[in-house]
Amino acid sequence: MDFSIFSSLDFMAIIVASIAYWVLGMLWYAPFLFGKVWAAEVGISEVARKKMAMSMILSFIGMFLSCTVLALFVTHLVAPDMLRGIKIAVAAGFAFTFIPMWIARQYQQSSLKALFIDAFYHIFGYVLASVIITTW
Repeated sequence: MDFSIFSSLDFMAIIVASIAYWVLGMLWYAPFLFGKVWAAEVGISEVARKKMAMSMILSFIGMFLSCTVLALFVTHLVAPDMLRGIKIAVAAGFAFTFIPMWIARQYQQSSLKALFIDAFYHIFGYVLASVIITTW
């Protein structure tokens, strides 16, 4: 298997983008933004939210992997330009996050509020990551 496609990536930019994406999540799901509404919609208590340390570590690993793939998209599909990167991030967010979450929610019978809170967090996270990756 040829891994040379990864040699052109700036992994420092990917790490910074992953950290920014993760921090966005801390803010997004904080009680003063969408945290209280989201917790009520998905049935998670405040006590359970405070015990999510392992979930936060694993989510950072997932964000790093997502940012790596996003970096492949924005550097290999087109010239790494911020506006094109944002367009790719929005398209990827809808195609690879919103639509699969929407499909899953059809079977889970969970709320549209939770879907929009979760999906748009990732779409904004991809945009933020793409801006960092393309301007680094």
